[in-house]
Amino acid sequence: MSIKVSNQIIQNFAKEGRTIVSRWRCRYFLWIAGEPFADEARALRIIRTMERMDWVKPLEGGKQQLFRITAPFAPEAPNPYEAALEGYHGCTLAYGTALELHQLTDQRDTTIHLLSPSGRV
Repeated sequence: MSIKVSNQIIQNFAKEGRTIVSRWRCRYFLWIAGEPFADEARALRIIRTMERMDWVKPLEGGKQQLFRITAPFAPEAPNPYEAALEGYHGCTLAYGTALELHQLTDQRDTTIHLLSPSGRV
């Protein structure tokens, strides 16, 4: 069952063009797959199944919380903005970073700025 669910989840990631898997995003896709009460442990088991099948690899510096999708149908290059948003659940890009992402400014910054409802990131 978990291989079938893992396959469905990895296909959902590919449909959205995602390159990073986090536990909370995995729980969201488990909910979509019909498991509304999936917990952290279930999400981690699914990620471990994906890891055994070489569909994901731990992201360097991700503290075993973030995984890069390595499935053949996934986009090649990881997106640093996606990694930042996956790593900090509930945050959004600050206006300066969003302007840069959408190419509405020519001012480049080396830092990705996030906004959090709690004010801490």
